[in-house]
Amino acid sequence: MSNFFLFGMIIFDALTFVACLRYFLKSKNRQIGPLVLWFGSRFLSVLFPYNLRVYMGWKTEYLYSFSVLLEGFLMYYFFLLLLSKKHWFAKFLFMIPLSIFVVEFYFLKHYYNVMYVTHVFYYAFVSALLIWLITREKINQPLQYFINLLLVFHVSVFFFMLNLSFLTTSYNLAAYIYPIFWLTYVVFDLLSILYFRKQYVHCQEQV
Repeated sequence: MSNFFLFGMIIFDALTFVACLRYFLKSKNRQIGPLVLWFGSRFLSVLFPYNLRVYMGWKTEYLYSFSVLLEGFLMYYFFLLLLSKKHWFAKFLFMIPLSIFVVEFYFLKHYYNVMYVTHVFYYAFVSALLIWLITREKINQPLQYFINLLLVFHVSVFFFMLNLSFLTTSYNLAAYIYPIFWLTYVVFDLLSILYFRKQYVHCQEQV
């Protein structure tokens, strides 16, 4: 069953990456560039470690955690591109997830197979950036919709990660909760695909 979930995530991540890349190449919108890399990172962070673990027997826990750090940097850059004016503190925000990662990597014991604090903080950090954009910036309506979608996804996964300790101690509970998490993941990918496809068609109509 876990392989079924994993392959589903790989397939949907690949489709979402292609849809986002297709729209970016058509629109040349630099604000979409970080999203292309973000979706690409999500796709590779599932596919690449899986192949290393299954076919080469490598331990890939740190690859997952490093990919989360990379995704945090990409979302931070996406945030910067959407700011209407530069704030002095914005230049230093990227140091926060980097500091969390370094501290956990070198000084904290890992709670689970992945670096728990890094993962939880990533979703909280990105959610805070998205809330700032939604409440303080004037963003065009189509992109505003996608930012709302990103926020719902990150907040949902944040609460899932926050309660990971309960899930790891109860197999029965995990059997019910994990499919919900997987469904949230897939629905986010599907809605993202529809969004990028709609924007791609809109660009075609304007040519």
